[in-house]
Amino acid sequence: MKRIPALILVICLLCTMATAFADDVVFATDWYSVKLPEGDWQKAEGDEGITYYYLDGNVMNGAIMFVSQDLDPETAATLTEGMLPVLYNSMIQTLTAYAVDGKVDEEDSVVAGRPGKIFSYVQEADGLKVNVIGNCVYIDGHLLALCYMHLTKPVEEIREVLTELSDSVVYLGE
Repeated sequence: MKRIPALILVICLLCTMATAFADDVVFATDWYSVKLPEGDWQKAEGDEGITYYYLDGNVMNGAIMFVSQDLDPETAATLTEGMLPVLYNSMIQTLTAYAVDGKVDEEDSVVAGRPGKIFSYVQEADGLKVNVIGNCVYIDGHLLALCYMHLTKPVEEIREVLTELSDSVVYLGE
């Protein structure tokens, strides 16, 4: 008789856990998944492999941008670890084309256990300056860049969100 209440309790706990996990918003490609921070993130598809998420559907509340690119197999097969800086620099130059005064800071990082590159810059749009911090990683022919931007948060808080995003990247290809 004691098993029935215990079984009901276990089922209730499992349902609660499933609901908690269902609330997680995840950006996913065939090769990567990234858990977004808590909040109501609204997805918007952009051009050329770019996906945006806006907190509460409003760019003023913060935005996350993902760029996912797959290299053709022939190019990927010839890419060595020593060529990663060139690949990362190319991606970073493309993403930071509108950096104020062309100033972009870079530092090494680790994403999904692989070497990556963090980049940060200030972008100006319609007279507003926006702090942007991003991270990129290349694994087995698949490049991922993720950026977080916010109009009013201090750089340290933007970096914390980027770190949370970067730490949640999972490479699905292994």
